[in-house]
Amino acid sequence: SKRLIEWLTQLGVSDKKSQHKEMPKSIWNASIETKIGFLQGYFGADGTIDASINHQALAITVSSTSISLLQSIQLLLLSVFGIASKIYFYSRRTSMLPDSNRNLKEYNVHDSYKLTIGKNNRSKFMNTISFSLTRKNDKYKNIFFYEII
Repeated sequence: SKRLIEWLTQLGVSDKKSQHKEMPKSIWNASIETKIGFLQGYFGADGTIDASINHQALAITVSSTSISLLQSIQLLLLSVFGIASKIYFYSRRTSMLPDSNRNLKEYNVHDSYKLTIGKNNRSKFMNTISFSLTRKNDKYKNIFFYEII
């Protein structure tokens, strides 16, 4: 509805293309609970837990084509919660992705970036923020349990 669009626009949500997305400016002045909710939602939707085959490496990651968005999230994590992270660049011009019939097809894609919360900060992230989805929190707990045995 028009009222919903107006309300989201006031919060700083925009209809920009993915590579131009930014964190809503309202998050900077929001309460800690709102900041946590924003990060939980973002990591719940787009984040993942990267674990090596032998579980020797475990990181919490989120990818985007918007470096600006990830830099803002990185700054928010560090300045408000003391959680350090790194951003890595991935250059890809094409990628094999499933089409509407689930057949692999080559698509043109934008370069992407991955924000990574590594070994020294992942527990702080999980204890302070965590994911909005139970299955992702459970995956972390299961892998971490396996990792410390």
